[in-house]
Amino acid sequence: MDESPSARGLQPGAALIWLAVTLLAIGDVVLVAGGSRVDTSTDVGKSGLLDLGVVLSAASFASVGLALANARAARAIAWLLQLIGLLLALSVFTITYANLRATPHSSVPTFYDLAAWVASWIWQPTIALMLFLPVVFPDGRLPSPRWRPVAVAWGLLAVAAFVAPAFHQGSMQTPVAVLGTGAYLSISFLPIAAVITRFRRSRDIERAQLKWFVSAVLPLGIGLAIGSAFGIAGIAEISGIGTLLVVLGLIAVPVAIGIAILRYRLYDIDLLVNRTVLYGGVAIVLAAALAIADITAQRIVEATTGRRSDVVAAALGVGAALLFEPLRRRLGPWVDRILPPRASLTLLFTDIVGSTEHLVELGDEQWRDLLVKYRSAVRDELARFGGREVDTAGDSFFAVFGRSSSGVRCAIAIRSAVERIGLECRTGLHVGEVELRGGKVSGLAVHTAARVMAKAGAGDILISQAMRSALADSDAGFQDRGAHSLKGVPGKWQLYAVAPAQTL
Repeated sequence: MDESPSARGLQPGAALIWLAVTLLAIGDVVLVAGGSRVDTSTDVGKSGLLDLGVVLSAASFASVGLALANARAARAIAWLLQLIGLLLALSVFTITYANLRATPHSSVPTFYDLAAWVASWIWQPTIALMLFLPVVFPDGRLPSPRWRPVAVAWGLLAVAAFVAPAFHQGSMQTPVAVLGTGAYLSISFLPIAAVITRFRRSRDIERAQLKWFVSAVLPLGIGLAIGSAFGIAGIAEISGIGTLLVVLGLIAVPVAIGIAILRYRLYDIDLLVNRTVLYGGVAIVLAAALAIADITAQRIVEATTGRRSDVVAAALGVGAALLFEPLRRRLGPWVDRILPPRASLTLLFTDIVGSTEHLVELGDEQWRDLLVKYRSAVRDELARFGGREVDTAGDSFFAVFGRSSSGVRCAIAIRSAVERIGLECRTGLHVGEVELRGGKVSGLAVHTAARVMAKAGAGDILISQAMRSALADSDAGFQDRGAHSLKGVPGKWQLYAVAPAQTL
């Protein structure tokens, strides 16, 4: 009989690796902090900020691996994350240690040569494991049995890729070095092919898991593109932005894996992908425009004054910052068409019962004043419970919430507030997946929520079965109102009413 995770307890191996990463991370921070002792004459280990970023990435990989250690379906993924975290931490430690200047007349063995040798090749297996991670994500298995020969070949090439530099220090043009480079070029396409294969065959949860993974890799790709392009162009400031994105991507990848496997708010991924592509696209366009403008302006300044101007560079940077929001608004609709974001939200519809009768009774002016009070009361409660007003038409409100409990508590508060000004309202709530285009929310779930409200009477707060399931742990009382047909929505829908006496 399988034991439960709580009965098994924490996997000892995972805990030991996490402890090793923690100790190495502390050592990394101490070594990097001693920046005055770092030999900055070498290309490796120049940036203390980059080293610390990789340390945070190592901690992220190891911590998520530790969190997933007891998840049966994710044990292979957990071990990969743990090993990647360990190798990242060890890589920074050996690189930084090897670049420390030896203290004169010290009798303590420093092992600089050994550290330099390990530092020269340890990043190779780290990359190999990172490339293998998407092949077995999210279930820890190959996409299909047909991938076994491919995986064996990949393993042999990966070994060749890091054995070559480990035991042959020399020109990159030598046969051994060319073998290592060729091996990496050969295996670099494997993870892309694996993700595409899985995505084409996946459905629902697994597809959402893959989207989470890809969304975390996007900053890596954008950062590598920016860093490479502007590094070659010699524009260090923008190249540094690319490096920062790479580090943030390295930290985000294990976090996204943890979210995907634990299935926490899984379907918000489409919104995250949409925003990542949008803001990444704006950043690339602005970076390219800033680079061209800076090169042109500096050449003009140099031709006039004989030297570069920091004032010109700063002015261009301010201009780029001011252009960010207008450019985001322009690119937003294009990105929404290509990648319409989806999210699982709680949808609330409410309106006044008998509004026409009130208008006839009170007259235009008094009804208009009462309507202002009603709208103010509803908006106050939406703000209090974190709701976002999507649309308003006459006395009808459409709002969305990230949490189902907030939606139902807000509905109860709106009912009480509206009663205090002498009116009655009806409310319908439903939770479902919707499309988000700009500020608009659309999809079948929106129509369903509106139809749920249409079934409500004066003072009623009706919720769907999906909403009732989402509120399983709520203290609110519910009354079963039976199964109903909702106009234009297929099937029968079980509806529940929040108890009339229910208060906050």
